[in-house]
Amino acid sequence: MIERKPRQKKVWDLPTRVFHWVLVANVVFSYVTASLGEYELHQVSGLSILILIVFRVFWGLFGGRHARFSSFLRGPAHVIAYCRAVARREPDHGVGHNPLGALSILAMLTILALQASLGLFANDDASFKGPLYHLVDPETSNSITSWHHRVFLFGVVSLVILHLAAILGYAIMHRKNLVRPMVTGWAKSEIQDDQITSSETVPVDHPVDGSPLGASVYLAVSIALVLGTIELLQ
Repeated sequence: MIERKPRQKKVWDLPTRVFHWVLVANVVFSYVTASLGEYELHQVSGLSILILIVFRVFWGLFGGRHARFSSFLRGPAHVIAYCRAVARREPDHGVGHNPLGALSILAMLTILALQASLGLFANDDASFKGPLYHLVDPETSNSITSWHHRVFLFGVVSLVILHLAAILGYAIMHRKNLVRPMVTGWAKSEIQDDQITSSETVPVDHPVDGSPLGASVYLAVSIALVLGTIELLQ
């Protein structure tokens, strides 16, 4: 049997990589500004997170091959099979998000969208009020503010820890660097160009790189949707 040597393969397009790191920066910035009581800046980062998540939904539907949800979201059977393979310490030669990682990404997007949305109705028990504070009574806003903090502490922080643990686990178990591809866009893989998983519905010849012009349009639409909706509700 001829042993296949890993080769460099393009995985993440530029819009996906920029989205990832800008989202990370905004989550950190949100934590720092909240800790310092800089709620005006905290609101800016919260709105940015909502815009980024809406953009990721568009990009997950119309972006490059590995960025599309249909390329990495799997059913329960595939997730269970992958977990068993991990337990057997089988090598992972795939590219893009694995079935378990896909669930983590979906959970992260969902929990961040929830937390940022709750922040729209929150207050600091002093002078700052979220842009949609007036839609609820003060008692409800206080309750939402409490949940806003809980979602971060028990949701976002937990998922971030799991995410970092997965990166470390892959580095130890599979000697696979998951950070570098999200910086450079390239990863080592033994998968050939004509190989594709049976659960993936994105055509094998679909370009890995999504259109930068398309990404710009989706970002502009995301900004308009988030800020426009808030403006209509104010």
